[in-house]
Amino acid sequence: MLTEPTPDELVHWHKFFTIECNNEAWQLAENIAARERKRELLDLAHASVYHWDKVGTELNRIRGYELLAFVHAICGHPSTALEYISEVHQYFISNTTEEWEYALVHMIRSHAAFAAGDSELHRESYSTAESIVNSMPPGEDKDVILKMWTAVPRPS
Repeated sequence: MLTEPTPDELVHWHKFFTIECNNEAWQLAENIAARERKRELLDLAHASVYHWDKVGTELNRIRGYELLAFVHAICGHPSTALEYISEVHQYFISNTTEEWEYALVHMIRSHAAFAAGDSELHRESYSTAESIVNSMPPGEDKDVILKMWTAVPRPS
């Protein structure tokens, strides 16, 4: 028989599942071969945001929307990708943002714009992301961004 978890147990499990789903979704999104597993990508990203909504901070939720924007762009859902990344972009331009995070926002925004056929926003966001990435010092943050950069179509 299944027993009702205590409030502390429930918080623990929400955190556990959001971290697991979030990490696996980013890993799949970064892996070009795994991007064909679109339903799994979408399920993981949405599950992560669901659990962040239960136990996370506003920043956790915004980063979850960032993941959703990236996954929706990869999966060919441009309107929802743009909707999510617009909220993320607004949040990060209104708050103090680390360089890697701002580069990621513009990278995903570029991808969403490409998926939507908005060549001007695609070019503008790609250029901004590229400029930020090129100015970043070598290190783990830059390596993560460069790894994901392979998913973003280059403007023509």
